[in-house]
Amino acid sequence: VNQKAAMIKAMEVAVIDSPRGKWTMSKAHNPVQDIYLREVSNKENKVIGIAAKALADSGAGCR
Repeated sequence: VNQKAAMIKAMEVAVIDSPRGKWTMSKAHNPVQDIYLREVSNKENKVIGIAAKALADSGAGCR
C-alpha cells in the first residue's frame, strides 16, 4: 500500500512529455493537455495554433 500511495503521488505531480505535447494529471486523474490545431499542406503537418489550452475532463462522468 505504501508504494501504491507513492506512485499515485508521483503521477499527480509529473509532467509527461509525449508526442502530442506535454500533459499533467488532474485531481480526478484525467489528462490535462493542450489540443493543437494542425494543417497538412504539401504533405507537411504544421501546428497552426492551440484549439484548447489545458483542456481537462471535470471527472464528473457521463450522465
